Amino acid sequence: MKNKLFPFILMTSFLIVGCQKQTSDSQGNDDFINSHPQGEKISYRLPVSEKKDVEDYLIYTDDYFKKPANELNISFSNASLGVVEGTSPSIKGGNDDYSKKYENGEELATKLGFLGVSHDEGYENKPTPDSIGAIFGHKNIIINNKNYVLLLTAIRSINYKLEWVNQFQLGLSGDHVGFKAASDKLLNEIKDYINKEKISGDIKLWLVGHSRGATIANMIGGQLDKDLLNNVKTLGNDINYTKEDLYIQCFNSALAAVNEENLDIHGDNFNNIQCFTNYDDIVSYIAPSSYNFRKYGKTYYLPNPISHLDYQSYYQIYEKYYLHYTSFKDDFGDPTTDRIIPRVYNGSSIYSTTKVDDRKINWTANILVKDFIDELFNKVIKTRTNYVNNYQSYLMKAINYTMSNYSDEEIYSKNIMSLISDIQANAFDSQEEAMAFSNTITTAMQTIFNDNSDLLATMMGSGLSSLASAHRSSTNRIWLKIMDNNYLNNPIQVDLNKFIRRITIKDKDNNDFDFNLSVFNQNNEEIVYFNNGFPPKGLNDKYTYGLYKNVCYIFLANDGQYNLKINHPSSNRTIHYTMELFDNNQTRYKLVAQNDYSLTSEIEQIINP
Repeated sequence: MKNKLFPFILMTSFLIVGCQKQTSDSQGNDDFINSHPQGEKISYRLPVSEKKDVEDYLIYTDDYFKKPANELNISFSNASLGVVEGTSPSIKGGNDDYSKKYENGEELATKLGFLGVSHDEGYENKPTPDSIGAIFGHKNIIINNKNYVLLLTAIRSINYKLEWVNQFQLGLSGDHVGFKAASDKLLNEIKDYINKEKISGDIKLWLVGHSRGATIANMIGGQLDKDLLNNVKTLGNDINYTKEDLYIQCFNSALAAVNEENLDIHGDNFNNIQCFTNYDDIVSYIAPSSYNFRKYGKTYYLPNPISHLDYQSYYQIYEKYYLHYTSFKDDFGDPTTDRIIPRVYNGSSIYSTTKVDDRKINWTANILVKDFIDELFNKVIKTRTNYVNNYQSYLMKAINYTMSNYSDEEIYSKNIMSLISDIQANAFDSQEEAMAFSNTITTAMQTIFNDNSDLLATMMGSGLSSLASAHRSSTNRIWLKIMDNNYLNNPIQVDLNKFIRRITIKDKDNNDFDFNLSVFNQNNEEIVYFNNGFPPKGLNDKYTYGLYKNVCYIFLANDGQYNLKINHPSSNRTIHYTMELFDNNQTRYKLVAQNDYSLTSEIEQIINP
């Protein structure tokens, strides 16, 4: 029976991040918070759960649109994520009455000064796997002595229930089928709204979304930018705009575009599409980049222990805001440090059949997520065709059943074995289909278990809570708030273009990493240390390094300067060294250097990684 838990690890991960709770900020009167923001403070209702709303606020000004859409403006992006949260379904109208769920979003759009505020048909009906909800509005603004119509489209991105199902509808070829269908539908709705409101002339489009909504916004932005390159008047012959007038704000989006035209979709022609994500967010790696899925535009990564040398100082501010200016602790517990508990992800879990190398230290959620996704899609599912033929319909039916029959709170609290039994008994059209699902997925997950039992154990344990936190819009928004001078008197100054450097060292002779190794930073401080192959835990827990299956892994921020010194204490050996950089746009590591080094016991080899 234990093996039947495996098919639902990925599904459970997505249910947790998809059914995220929200919470609100409380304000203090002290020098920490800026009490004189450059804009209007606008409050809104934010859904904490299906049964509770709380108050939050954003800072808005039309002046945001004086800057072109391709320019990074944290205050604007922070407000954009606030719009996403404030246009989400609330309890207004009752818990089960979807005919009134749009009122929360329309109320916020009206407070922002928009006219002709309305919603699409999908927003007043109970969500289905193929539906979409959006709030629309427009207003006249003057930017640099020129008249524009500002058109708002806010995509339903929280509490959208069954719409999460089409996350798993990849399709055999081309763009992600589920996301493409939803983006095409919403783009037509935007055109219908323009026609209904008789909008013409110069416009600026403000399109926002989170998670599924962000992915749909990303696809629409990509289509509009491509049409501009081809001189196609997508929004109508009477509508004028440039790329810099299309403000596409995407938060924690998935990968969905295949880019069959071979365009530089991360280059200057698409840089008005801004994507904000967390290195530890599992959704940002789905669908996998190894299947050639991408996202349009520029991706900005929030601070992470690996990528940012100053992460600990940033995190102190994050923690202060979390604990003293939000009620998050009531709902989510203590703030996450973005680290996975090493004793779980090291092979010593009770779920492991054999004890494997336990010398990983300070492994982060980012490493867990990448390992799991790579293992699942590259070694188990293998091809997109195989996924569609053998997994897609099963997963969609399982998630459809779960989200149709359980509230968010029940999903959080339900015993997983009981939930699995219920799904297997009731989610499928026949007993034969249920058995085929169980056998296919169990075999697949056993492949992961046999090769990486500790990886699967972590996904079943502490990793899930970290994954949910990494995807949650409200906790991600704290990073934007503490970078925004509309919120703090002394906001943190963060470069969101940081890369991760991954170094691997493997013994080519004995396949047994028992070397002496040290890494020194630009201040000649020893930050990584191995003695006869053993990394002493606690030496420098702000860095991420360790051994796994006799391979040495070291993760470093790419903007640092380092020296690596290595030798074998007793014999001559040959090592294979590689250095990879994480490509933030393509969401995968790329090899940038590799070499074989012959070591002697007397001489310490120096490498400049």
